[in-house]
Amino acid sequence: MSERRQHFVRDYDWIRRALMYEPRGHDLMSGAVLYPPLSADADLALLFVETTGCLPMCGHGTIGTVTIALEHGLVSPAPRAP
Repeated sequence: MSERRQHFVRDYDWIRRALMYEPRGHDLMSGAVLYPPLSADADLALLFVETTGCLPMCGHGTIGTVTIALEHGLVSPAPRAP
């Protein structure tokens, strides 16, 4: 994921700035960029962004992104254990 982060910052940081800064965003804004998974047991990979750059982890961002991914069928809930 480190390589993806470096690539995003180098080539696409303008997207982060356009979304996170005013007039679209604000100083407490955070977001996530979805990537294909890096391992076979993952459904997707996430890059968390905010006004200061990229984050290694974001609890609120994880909750929001997983909610959207479930609602739009990007991921399926794990089956319940018996």
